[in-house]
Amino acid sequence: MKPFALTPEMQTIGGVFYPTGHAVALFPSEEDARAAAAELQPLLGASEELQIQLISPDAALRYIGRSEKGSDDPLPSVGTEGATARAILDRARDGHWGLLVPAPASQDGELLVRVARRHHVAFAQRYRRLMIEDLV
Repeated sequence: MKPFALTPEMQTIGGVFYPTGHAVALFPSEEDARAAAAELQPLLGASEELQIQLISPDAALRYIGRSEKGSDDPLPSVGTEGATARAILDRARDGHWGLLVPAPASQDGELLVRVARRHHVAFAQRYRRLMIEDLV
């Protein structure tokens, strides 16, 4: 697992957080997030592109919060990415820790849900092309 790093590929043209091919899961504590990641990572594989990223509350507020500021720009939008970024920020303000999990295939979301529920997941969504899927 590595620390969260926002990259341009994780943002819309308007700068809103939208990491296509990934899921975000939020947990009430760092321990829950780390335990879920420790269980998930071996199931995903060891390649660099499949590494889970740990999102601290501070990192969410700093990077996702910065990207959310552009969510009301009058650019074409799928409509929910700004609201989703705000939901992540609300939980980060309450101290929730997150995981950014590679989830390019449909079964990856199901796998994440099975594991995350054992670790008190509070929020989980998968970012697909032009669609944000609620997982929990």
